[in-house]
Amino acid sequence: MDGFADSSQHLLAELERIDLLIQDQVAQVRRLQTADEQFRGLYISEQELDALLKQPIGRPHWFQVHHENGDDLKDAHHLLKDQLAQRKQAARESGIELRLETLRQLFQLNDFEYDVLLICLAIELDLRYERLYAYLQDDVTKKKPSVDLALNILQPTIPEKLSSLTSFYPDAPLLIHDLVAFYSDSSQQEQPLLAKTLKLNTRIVRYLLGSDAIEEKISSFVTISNIELQNSPDEYYLDQSLQKKFSALLKSEWAAQSAMINLIGAYELGKQRMAETHCREQGTNLLVVSIEQLIAHNESFSTTILQLIAREALLQNAAVYWQDFDVLLDYQHQVLLHRFVSQLQRFSGLTFLSNTTVWQPPSTLRSFSYLQITLPKSTFADRVSIWTSALGETLHKQTDIDITALAGRFKFTGGQILDATVSAYNLARWENPKSKKITMKQLYEACRMHSNQKLSILASKITPKYQ
Repeated sequence: MDGFADSSQHLLAELERIDLLIQDQVAQVRRLQTADEQFRGLYISEQELDALLKQPIGRPHWFQVHHENGDDLKDAHHLLKDQLAQRKQAARESGIELRLETLRQLFQLNDFEYDVLLICLAIELDLRYERLYAYLQDDVTKKKPSVDLALNILQPTIPEKLSSLTSFYPDAPLLIHDLVAFYSDSSQQEQPLLAKTLKLNTRIVRYLLGSDAIEEKISSFVTISNIELQNSPDEYYLDQSLQKKFSALLKSEWAAQSAMINLIGAYELGKQRMAETHCREQGTNLLVVSIEQLIAHNESFSTTILQLIAREALLQNAAVYWQDFDVLLDYQHQVLLHRFVSQLQRFSGLTFLSNTTVWQPPSTLRSFSYLQITLPKSTFADRVSIWTSALGETLHKQTDIDITALAGRFKFTGGQILDATVSAYNLARWENPKSKKITMKQLYEACRMHSNQKLSILASKITPKYQ
């Protein structure tokens, strides 16, 4: 395992293998250079025209050239490939994550597609490859690899080359998951597939280099719930019998494929906590998508946006939690709901919907295992217990706080109680920065702030003149 201790060492070793293939191509092209090399591309000579006419279809102009070190380079490539296979196996047995291998498995890439990623990654790590690619493509302006260059480097025979063209079709893994994209030049007209330039997606580059930062295009409405820092389920007063039943279901064959859980309940009624608890048990993350923020940012449920969210869930090893799903059930958002449902098929694994009402999916989602779970409302005893835990030592120091009055007057969920407690402490600091006490008045004011927050959209509170 020496020199192969982490993912970055694996990347460098794989690039060394691709580098040998590139060296082989460079050596062949070099043998074709002529004294008039400086004029290449400015005119087509009679000699070059004859060579073009004799050239077999689908082959680069230098394919017949044999060079002395060609066999040595190929032997070195095969030897390095075998060594890499052994070291990757040793890394897997040692529990070391190799992100390049993880990427191959997540998106089911074949060997050719795997090497295309490496060819594109090379110029992200070493700019000398820009000049090498320009040299191989006989054009100093073509610094990025084209489809044709990738095929020439990786596929030695015509049948292999033609077969691998399908890896650049829109429904192939490289493009449908936006791993690579065709780099377009606005000055050029529509190009044939072979002439199109390839560029590795920036998010994929960062992932391969060890970054878990969310794709920038969706980071304004997508977050990762930090499962490791969450408190235990008991501290959030989840219904333990319901949680156990829920966990057992998700560990069964029912959730083996794509599964969707519609969690129904009021604001912060433990819905996200329930999803987080399951993810913690399974050792996965939770990708939280705020539908309200998505719509607020003038985003629609386009194919691109949902594709990026689905890709992010795979990269983060996460289930997807759609927060505020009931927003889409509003009449004015029916078009967005239809678009969301039509694109949901691309999501594999586990999906949660955070809802306040019942919703039945259309027949287009029959492939999903679907279940609705209604979370019970908190009882008076639950609220007393949560208030007691949230206020902690404050109750022992201050006798004027009436927990039963708060629990009886405000029928809050656990999340609302925690939020109201934080607001009360903030109000106390505002009135007296040096004080560490909160009053019943401040608790009442904080509770009113968190009571019926969405009511302000439909009504305005007034102060009556008469009593």
